[in-house]
Amino acid sequence: MTLRPGVPRLMLAFVVLAIPACTASITGDDPSTGLSITVLKGPIQPVAREGEDNSAPVEDATVRIRSSDGGGDAERRTGPDGSTRIPLKPGSYRIEVRECPGTLTLPTPEQADVQRGSLTPVVMMCDTGIR
Repeated sequence: MTLRPGVPRLMLAFVVLAIPACTASITGDDPSTGLSITVLKGPIQPVAREGEDNSAPVEDATVRIRSSDGGGDAERRTGPDGSTRIPLKPGSYRIEVRECPGTLTLPTPEQADVQRGSLTPVVMMCDTGIR
């Protein structure tokens, strides 16, 4: 490798070493450890009735999961039931809905802690704007 005059070798080494950290995988090997995410939309009727659910699952919502320690991220889409599961390494994660078809407003991102041997449930509600 040829270095230009004035380019410190230490700086070049930092750039090369920083690249793998940006592509680290947060996904785990154990399907019993991770997140079980459900994305709903609501309200689906202008009048809410006591005892009736006024929400519906969102198919094809895009969910991004980021490690709170900056160790990487992953993205998933929800199925027809509005849910997706992702095996993750134990740790703290930020969950963000990036696309929510058929809605006006995305939910506020949430934090969740994943413990070894359990699927942490997360339910996120997108606002339809129906009032």
